[in-house]
Amino acid sequence: MAPSLNAEGRYYYNLEKREAKGLNMKNNSGNFVSLKAQYYGNFATITSVEKSLIRNQFTIAPMWNFSRNFGKSNFGFEWGIGAGYSVSFQKDYSNSKFFIPLDFTFSYKL
Repeated sequence: MAPSLNAEGRYYYNLEKREAKGLNMKNNSGNFVSLKAQYYGNFATITSVEKSLIRNQFTIAPMWNFSRNFGKSNFGFEWGIGAGYSVSFQKDYSNSKFFIPLDFTFSYKL
């Protein structure tokens, strides 16, 4: 198991339109764009395999997402797609790649 650090900024661009149509606005239901950044490191790694290698890796991805609730409940889901860039750091070299992130999350908001 390897922990990671995450940060995400969001801009909800259609909340006023949803409100004008009388649609569900609970828990920020609406469309948004975001910028996600994530760092995977070899700090605090938990493993049962000796000499396992967790690479230091940084990813960044602009995303298009939407968030909805199931009726008037606190249960909801988010779906998103984007384009990202990842850099993996080693002692002697670094490796970078382009990727397409997909997010799908079910949640319960307190």
